[in-house]
Amino acid sequence: MDLAAARAALPGITRAALGELISIRPMREGKMKQSPDETRTVLVDLPARVDIWPDLVQMGGGREKPTVSLAQGEHATASIVRRAGDWEPRQGDHVLRGAAKGAGLFRITRTGEDGDGRMMLYLSAAAS
Repeated sequence: MDLAAARAALPGITRAALGELISIRPMREGKMKQSPDETRTVLVDLPARVDIWPDLVQMGGGREKPTVSLAQGEHATASIVRRAGDWEPRQGDHVLRGAAKGAGLFRITRTGEDGDGRMMLYLSAAAS
């Protein structure tokens, strides 16, 4: 396997070894609070790599790279693979972690790119 192929395979291998399954509940803004968005289905059992306080931990020596400053209240990220036919998560949607990883509920504060076919979700704690 050449280096380019190894780098391309690494996110999937990492997600399989260290990842978890999450669900994303679509939400819509209301006058006073958010409510479930009935026009989009809940995405269940999405393989993801969730990192709590990602700026505090770096795996391996790696190359130096500038870090993205997290907005106030953001303390977690989730990297997911885009799947054909699914809607894309957006700001305000809720991410639910499984019980094995603490069963946390998070709100997506913004989204970003995370390489080929993946997207990054920036998360803050959400009230249930």
